Amino acid sequence: MRKRNILLFLTMALLLVAFNRAVWQKESQLRDGTVMYLRLAPVDPRAFMLGDYMALAFTVDTEISRALRAMTSEGPSEGLQEETRKAAPREGQAVVALSDKGVASFQRFVDGGPLSDNEHLLHFRLKNGSAHVAAEAFFFQEGHAKDYEAAQYGEIRVDPEGKTLLVHLLNADMQRIQPGSAK
Repeated sequence: MRKRNILLFLTMALLLVAFNRAVWQKESQLRDGTVMYLRLAPVDPRAFMLGDYMALAFTVDTEISRALRAMTSEGPSEGLQEETRKAAPREGQAVVALSDKGVASFQRFVDGGPLSDNEHLLHFRLKNGSAHVAAEAFFFQEGHAKDYEAAQYGEIRVDPEGKTLLVHLLNADMQRIQPGSAK
C-alpha cells in the first residue's frame, strides 16, 4: 500500500512539473515570440460564427496546401524532381516572408538553405488534406460576435521552431479588435 502511495505521489508530481513547463513555454512564447500577422481567408459563412467562437482559416494555409498539392500531384513534373514527388508529410515547416507591416506570406518549404532577414519558419500540420499553421477557432465572450465580424488578420507569436500562438484578431486597419466596442 505504501509503495502505491509513493508511486501515486511521484506520478502527480511529474504531471505537475510537465504542466508547469508547458505553461512556462507558452508564457515565454508570448513574451519573446516573433510577432507576425496572418491574413484571414474566407470560410463557410454557415460555420463562421457558432456560439462563442469564430472558425478561422488563413491565406497562408491555402498557399501551403496549394504548394503541397503541386509537389504531390501525379501530372508532369514541371521542374520537380521525382524524389520530391511523394506523399505530403503530416506536418512540417514552411518559410514565410514578412511584409513591411509584418504580414506573412508563403515562400517555400524548408530546404536546408539559410533564411533571409525577413524570412521565418512556420510549422504546419495537415488535417483533412489541408495545411494549418495556427488555431482553427477563436473563442470569445458570449455576446461579442458582432465585435469580431470585422476581423481581417490574426496576430500570432512564433517561436524559433515555427510553432504559433494566436493572441489577437485585428481589423482591416490592423488594429486589435476590442470586445465591447461595437455597441
